[in-house]
Amino acid sequence: MIAASAEMFRHRFGTKDAGGRSIVTLRHYSRLETLMIDTNDLQRIFARLRANRRSIRHSGAEERIARLERLRTEVADRAADIGEAIHADLGRPADNRDEIETVMGNLDKVAVELADWMKPVQVPQTPDLPPAKDIYVQYEPRGVVLLFGTWDFPIGMFFSPLIQAIAAGNVVLAKTSDLAPATAAVIAEIVRAAFAEDEVAVVTEADDITNDDLLELPVDHIFLTGSRRVGRSAG
Repeated sequence: MIAASAEMFRHRFGTKDAGGRSIVTLRHYSRLETLMIDTNDLQRIFARLRANRRSIRHSGAEERIARLERLRTEVADRAADIGEAIHADLGRPADNRDEIETVMGNLDKVAVELADWMKPVQVPQTPDLPPAKDIYVQYEPRGVVLLFGTWDFPIGMFFSPLIQAIAAGNVVLAKTSDLAPATAAVIAEIVRAAFAEDEVAVVTEADDITNDDLLELPVDHIFLTGSRRVGRSAG
């Protein structure tokens, strides 16, 4: 359902605070409406991800890399917005590109090495294994990965594990940090521009979805960064 117009977004993040200090200007929001995801939408999205996981599982290296190159394009196109959003959320310089460079470095590494990562790994014959001509380990995707982003490195700690999950042949349901709302809005735009909803879906603090709603879903793998308490709550 439609939750807020672009005008409401500009009012929320603004360009000046009450003291006249510059906060953030996000040029892409002028042409967007914000879609709020509720629990009914979440069930529909999760069903689409599960239905698509087998197709994605059998994709080859070239197809996965092509999918990630779409992400590279969207991140590069929105580099200025990312900087401004991180400045709004965390007060870091808007021209700092450290997190973007981390993402691009991960994309570069995957593009070069993914085909080798996907090859079976030969292992030696051991007494506890039955005799066989070839013995190898074949790494396989998990399926639906639930990914939680962080507030302190909202770009790098969202897109870096996302890249690895996609490279491994998974579909992903991702949640941005509630503590970095401006960056979350940019992330959502990037993800929705780069991926089909049954490849990667994203929810943010603007949506009517709680972490508990996400943790109740029968996902195949969870990625999060946090304390032992947080890890136990996800387990």
